Amino acid sequence: MTASSSLTEPVATICCALAAAVAFSGCATIVYGLTQTLTVATDPPGAGCTLERKGGDIAEITLTPAEIEIARSQFDLTIRCRKEGYFDATSKLTSDLSGPIVGATSIPNLASFAIGGAGAANPFVGLVPGAVSSGLGVIGVLGLLAPLALAVDVGTGALVEYPGNVSIRLVPKKFPSAVVRDTFFAQMHAGIDADATALAARINESCVRARCARERAEADVLTTLRRAELERLRTLTEIDRRS
Repeated sequence: MTASSSLTEPVATICCALAAAVAFSGCATIVYGLTQTLTVATDPPGAGCTLERKGGDIAEITLTPAEIEIARSQFDLTIRCRKEGYFDATSKLTSDLSGPIVGATSIPNLASFAIGGAGAANPFVGLVPGAVSSGLGVIGVLGLLAPLALAVDVGTGALVEYPGNVSIRLVPKKFPSAVVRDTFFAQMHAGIDADATALAARINESCVRARCARERAEADVLTTLRRAELERLRTLTEIDRRS
C-alpha cells in the first residue's frame, strides 16, 4: 500500500460518512415534514383568528373551528381571536421536540462498534473504500457528525411541533345577570388553576436542576398575569338589565 492510498482510504470513508450525514439530516424533514396541521377552536365558535410569529402575521382563520397548515418552527406562535360581543382573546403556543428527536439522538451510539484499531471488523467492508484499514469506520464518523445533522433539522423546524389542538374560550362583554357572570369567571379561574397545576407537573418532570427554580418562578408569574387579566376583563363587563 502506498502512502497516497493510505491517505485516500480514510478520506473516502469520511466523504461517504459526510454524504450519509447529509442524508440523515433530511430524515425528519422527509418523514415529518416542515409543516404541521393545527386545529383552532373557540368557545363559542364563529370567531376570526390571526396567527402571528416573530412579529408578523403568517395565517388567517375566517371562522372557527378550523384546521390550518403552518410551518414548524422553534419560535412561539401567537393566536389572536375576535368575535362580535366578546373581548379579543390571545393564546401563545410554544413548540416542543417531536418524535424524530428520539431516533436522531441515538445515532451517535453507533460509533461504539465502528471505532477500533486497524483491521477491526466493519460492516461496510466491500461497500466503502477504506472500510477495513480505517480505524474510524463510516458509522463511527457518522456518529460524530450526527449532532451536525440534528442541528440542521432543529434549524429548519423539522424536529419541533406545536400542540395540534388549541381551544380558546372567549369572554362575553355582557351577561344576563350577576350570577351568570360570577359563575362564568369562577369557571375561568378554575381553568387557570388547572393549567398552573399541569405546568408545574411538567416542569418538575423535565427541568434541569439548575433551572428548576427559575422555571417555576416564571410559571408563577404567568399564572398571576393570567388571573390579573381575567379580573381586568371582569371589571369591563356589563349586566344586560333588559334580559
